[in-house]
Amino acid sequence: MRAVNLLSHSIPNLRVQDTARQALQLMTDYHITHLPVTQDDKYLGLVEENELLDVEDDSKSIEELGMMLNKVAIAEEEHFLAALRLWKKMHLSVIPVVRLDGEFLGVITTSELLIALDEYTGAEEPGGLIILSMEPRNFSLSEIGRLVESNDATVVHVTTQKDPNTGMLTVSIKLNRNDIQDVLATFQRYEYVIETYFGDNLSEDDLRSNYAHLMNYLNI
Repeated sequence: MRAVNLLSHSIPNLRVQDTARQALQLMTDYHITHLPVTQDDKYLGLVEENELLDVEDDSKSIEELGMMLNKVAIAEEEHFLAALRLWKKMHLSVIPVVRLDGEFLGVITTSELLIALDEYTGAEEPGGLIILSMEPRNFSLSEIGRLVESNDATVVHVTTQKDPNTGMLTVSIKLNRNDIQDVLATFQRYEYVIETYFGDNLSEDDLRSNYAHLMNYLNI
């Protein structure tokens, strides 16, 4: 799933001629704390609400104020997990998407990211979720399926993502049932690295811990 496929068509962008007052009003209207600033369809950076609130004269334009803009953005072809990592790392309310030549395409909102994450993990389907980490050469879908089926369970959804920095492969496995403890034990017995897991049989503390683990892992 590419970043360009998640663009929101409702969030406006600012021009350098727009005032701080206009920017703050748009942020209030759309319940966000960042807005992209463009000039001649080129992305210049993000302006943040906190910086706008500190200006003495909010009738001045972004250009007149000489504000330091956050240049953070994501390329249109990048996977949505890269956008998710950036969202978490930078605490952004919108993520700008650009072409390689700097042309501004639009933004991804938190809502679009969460919908994409739901689809990516198969979260809307009933059943548990196990996320493994491994060397790409060790990935075998047939073996993973065999280990799952040895516990009278079925793989209903699998997604993989290679981290460009470490080269490690993340494998997300959605199962057809919520009780996954025996499947987890089998993976551990075969020395698979389990990054995190979710199942309805887990306690609230387990779920909270695993969610935090997942968010930290996505921040690699």
